Amino acid sequence: MKISTKGRYGLRAMLALIRNDDELVSLSTIAQKESLSLNYLESIFSQMKRADLVIGVTGAQGGYRLTRHADQVSVYEVLRALEGSLSVTEPETSMPPIRQYLTDHVWNVIDGKVEKILRSMSLQDLAANRK
Repeated sequence: MKISTKGRYGLRAMLALIRNDDELVSLSTIAQKESLSLNYLESIFSQMKRADLVIGVTGAQGGYRLTRHADQVSVYEVLRALEGSLSVTEPETSMPPIRQYLTDHVWNVIDGKVEKILRSMSLQDLAANRK
């Protein structure tokens, strides 16, 4: 598993959102403060909106905010919305016995532990540690 630029930027953008509490934040504001591409943020927020992590409001005073409080949104949810699978290996349909053994006893164990850690970390946790 390698977290892409989209995943890393997505987490940065979500942290920028929670710094403004429940207020709407425009993508141009996030882009400027975080030195990120506005076009790339639009793609990221489109995915996060589909995953019901953010609400977007259009108009002059529009912007985005979280759908839930930051302590109820896990890092796992954000990365899963942007990255898809977070598995360390690609899924396979038929495998030789040794490969199946490694999948069951190594790769799936790693996947489970990574998921548990990422689910235990909320956006609020990240924000608190950033200060």
